[in-house]
Amino acid sequence: MSLTRNNIEEIIKRSLEKSKSQRNHFPLFGRISIYINDPLVSEEVDFERVVSYLEKNIPPHMFDEIDLIMIGENPYLDEKEFEATYKDGAILIRNTLLSDRDYIENIVHEMAHAAEYRYGMFIYSDFRVEQEFIGKRKKFYHLALAEGHDVDEEEFMNPEYTQEFDDLLFKEIGYEKLTNMLMGLFVSPYASTSLREYYASGVENYFLDDKTFLAKISPILYEKILRIEIDG
Repeated sequence: MSLTRNNIEEIIKRSLEKSKSQRNHFPLFGRISIYINDPLVSEEVDFERVVSYLEKNIPPHMFDEIDLIMIGENPYLDEKEFEATYKDGAILIRNTLLSDRDYIENIVHEMAHAAEYRYGMFIYSDFRVEQEFIGKRKKFYHLALAEGHDVDEEEFMNPEYTQEFDDLLFKEIGYEKLTNMLMGLFVSPYASTSLREYYASGVENYFLDDKTFLAKISPILYEKILRIEIDG
């Protein structure tokens, strides 16, 4: 059915009413401002629930490096093709996510990256987390070989993120196949992309899922996150 002028005006009116009705500022831990700069696409999202969950489940000191969380359209996110990122004391997130859980996961993941600025020496300086990560990458390499993929062992031994390795994972192997291949090795396929994402995905799993699973498959990473949670 084609849209008439009246139809279009009604859609615009409803959109404006929705925009006005959405609360656009939420304080987190009484000091971090969450601003919704553009109307949320999903009507299922309730930021009061998001804030309540975060305050009940995440220690406030994990957010010490964060001053602001901004939800909305953002050229930087468009340029990088990210759903969310941490940048200059702020977490930036698209307004197109579909559920409370999607926003919570992105906030906690970027919170983990922000916390690296404070806890990075403790996390990485003894190389134990890196050794655990590389050990898993070695197993991953042999699994990929066994599946018939033409892979470079040196690339698997590099703990840094590279676009080439990302393309191998998600374009050549594919997410569904990766999920089955890496089950019990990494908490998620994305955790295998680099050492920093191994850590951040571990933080996300620790606070949002069954932390006993992380303790079982990544005991060194689990120990580090536990100490950060307890000691601040």
